Amino acid sequence: MNDDRYRPGSEAEHAALARLVGAYVDRELAPDLHDRVQAHLNECEECRGAARIQTTIRTRLESLTPRGLPAEFRQRLLAGLESQSVVETEPGATPAAAVAPQGPARRGWLVRAAGLAGWLVAAVLAGVLLSRSTRNPAGMA
Repeated sequence: MNDDRYRPGSEAEHAALARLVGAYVDRELAPDLHDRVQAHLNECEECRGAARIQTTIRTRLESLTPRGLPAEFRQRLLAGLESQSVVETEPGATPAAAVAPQGPARRGWLVRAAGLAGWLVAAVLAGVLLSRSTRNPAGMA
């Protein structure tokens, strides 16, 4: 950011440093850039407010306790996966051949499993966030 457009106090410098507030809060910046953002925060109320919000979000996310899935849901999921995985095999084939698709079928199964895992993570996170917000309806801590 040595370009003249980013001279101290310019709108371009403000915009560039404001985009770095999240990385600053997450401690992801190199020391020299960290110091520049810190100096900017000392002077800019707008960016200090954004940093407070980012810090609150970071703190709340770090405080979340992962919750397991209900046993009933886990059983239904495993039953569903089993019913889609079973294929007919030759007499005398190993049991692994009956449940392990090969080639393109295997890749399709892996893609579906990865997608399902993503949805499960999103659902659990949404449930945790919603349960937290119902316990603290005023909003931020």
